[in-house]
Amino acid sequence: MTAGDFNGDRVSDLVVPAPTRSVNGHSGAGAVFIYPGARRTGINPNNVLVLTQDTPGAPGPSSDNANFGVTLGVGDFNGDGVDDLAVGADQAVGGHTSAGAVDVFYGSPAGLSTAGAQLFTEGSSGQRTPTDGDNFGAGLAAGRFGDEDEAADGLAVTIGGKQVGLANGAGAVEIFHSEHGRLSPSNTGYLTQNDFPSTMAQTNAGFGCYFGNFDNELASSSSPF
Repeated sequence: MTAGDFNGDRVSDLVVPAPTRSVNGHSGAGAVFIYPGARRTGINPNNVLVLTQDTPGAPGPSSDNANFGVTLGVGDFNGDGVDDLAVGADQAVGGHTSAGAVDVFYGSPAGLSTAGAQLFTEGSSGQRTPTDGDNFGAGLAAGRFGDEDEAADGLAVTIGGKQVGLANGAGAVEIFHSEHGRLSPSNTGYLTQNDFPSTMAQTNAGFGCYFGNFDNELASSSSPF
C-alpha cells in the first residue's frame, strides 16, 4: 500500500493494490483501489476509484498474470503540486514474459485520472530492449534526483532481473526525469553495479529490488532472491 494527495486538498488518499485480481476474465491481471481521504470523516469505503489496465484511457489492455499494482510509487511528476501515481505491472511486453511495465497516472483537483496517462517499458528510452524476466518496475521510487531546483520529481525504476554483461539477474535501475510537465521517456539515467568502484555485477543480485528515498537521494539494495 501507499498514500498520496492526488487531488491537492492536503488530505492523504489511500492506495490499495490487488495485483492478483481477475479483470474481465483475465486471471491475475491486477487492479488498484484508491480511497480519497476527507477532512473530519476520513476514508469512506464506498467512495473508491478502481484502476485497471482496462479502465478507459489507461495504457492497456489487461492480460493474464500482468499483476498490475505489484509495485506502487507516488511523486509529483509534472510539478503542479499534486501527487501522481506510478503502478508497476509484471506483464509481458512484445512477447517477452515478465518483461514488466509501469503506468503513470496524473493527479488533478478532481483526483487521479487516466487523462494523459503514460506507459513506460524498458524500450521507452530507445536505448534498451525488453527480454524475458527483466521485471521492469520491480521497484519504484520518486524524487528530485538532479537538484532541489527541479520543478518536478523523477521516477526511478528497478529492472530487477536484467542481465548485465554475463551476469543473469544482476539487475539495473533506470531513472526517468521530468520534462515539459510530464515524465520523459528520453531523458533518462541508468545504473548497474558495474558503475561503482570495486564492484561488479553478480548473477541474481537483483540490484535495486528494494527502494527507499532518503532526502531525495536514491538508495538501492540487492535482493537475496
